[in-house]
Parts: sequence; structure tokens; C-alpha cells
Amino acid sequence: MILQAFAKNMQGYAAKIPPIIILSRWLKDILKREPVNNVEKIIHTELTLLENDNRLYAVVGKTPSGQKLLENLYKFIGCIENHNFSTWLHNKNSNIFNENYSE
Repeated sequence: MILQAFAKNMQGYAAKIPPIIILSRWLKDILKREPVNNVEKIIHTELTLLENDNRLYAVVGKTPSGQKLLENLYKFIGCIENHNFSTWLHNKNSNIFNENYSE
């Protein structure tokens, strides 16, 4: 349910923005406002936003299940990064990798 909500949110962003940035902005936005649906209520229950004097922040799990949720969100964006890289690599001409190779 939460991964689905995040994936839907990602569709509104340009492909050049790294998924980690999109995830951190999404979580920060949710945690800075009152929850309006079940996904946001779960995020508020399981995660918290820590901010220092320099306005740098970190999202951390409040509970073991919150830590697992955060871990799974990071794994999900890792899969997205791997997919984007493999798509980019697949679309490249294989000759570009042999141009600088000499025997």
C-alpha cells in the first residue's frame, strides 16, 4: 500500500531526478503535515523526521516495523535505480564500449 502510493507519487517527477531525492521529499512532506489518509497515518506512526540546526534532516523508524518499512522503501528505490541503469545500458550501442579498447 505504501510502496504503491510512493510509486504513484514518483510518476509526477522527471526521470532525471534520482529516486532517493523523490523518496526523501515525499516522506518529508508527509511528516511535516497532518495525515490525510491511511498511508500517511501509517507513515506518521512508524517514521519520524529529525532536523538539526542547519535544517538538515533524517527520516528514521520509530519502531522495528518502521525501520523495516524504511529499509523496504530504500530497497524499492534501489530496484528502480537498477532498472533505470539496465534500460540505459540496453539502449546504448555496444560499439561505444569497444572504442577505447586496444589489444
